[in-house]
Amino acid sequence: MEAKTYTVPEARVALSKVIDALGANMAELSALAASAVSTEAEEKAQEMMPRISEILNGFFVEEGFMPGPFGLMQGFAALQGAVAAEKEANGGESALQEACDLLQGAMMGTPPTEDAVKAMSVRLKA
Repeated sequence: MEAKTYTVPEARVALSKVIDALGANMAELSALAASAVSTEAEEKAQEMMPRISEILNGFFVEEGFMPGPFGLMQGFAALQGAVAAEKEANGGESALQEACDLLQGAMMGTPPTEDAVKAMSVRLKA
């Protein structure tokens, strides 16, 4: 099976759906981050990852990726070609990269603010 890739418009649609799924669960994620036992980034990420995987998994499975953390990694890897294309077209600027960074931060135990999620969703849909 050939690895999935995205065009820039497809990646914008895909990431806006992922960002919206994250946004719908921000209160829960913020509470989970605040109640994390560890303050170490790696350990905090391990505490957060199962719930974030659940939240994001539905979209990535619909896109044809396997369930679980490996499917998430495959999904984000599939987006990288579109990220590179957008950076090249925009002199290094990329809303797609910023969206990936926002999601990576959430997965690493630092959920974004609700306003940041809303702003990114609007930006990706523009």
